Amino acid sequence: MISDAGVVIIKAQEYRSQELNRDAALACLEAVIQQAMVLENTHKATKPSRGAKLRCLEGKMRKGAIKALRGKFHT
Repeated sequence: MISDAGVVIIKAQEYRSQELNRDAALACLEAVIQQAMVLENTHKATKPSRGAKLRCLEGKMRKGAIKALRGKFHT
C-alpha cells in the first residue's frame, strides 16, 4: 500500500515471530519491486493495408452476389 505521503507500507502478520514477519515483509517488498520493474509492451494501432481493404471488398461483393441469387425468381 502507498500512503498519501508516498510511503510504501507493507504489513506482515503471518508468523508469531517478529523476525519471520520482517523477512516475509521484505520478500513482499522485493516482489513488488520486481513487478514494478517489468515493462509492458506497448501496442501501436495500425491501419489495414490497401490489399487487405481490397480483399475485404471483394469478399463482400461475392457475398452480395450470392445473396442476390436468393431473391424471387422472375420469368
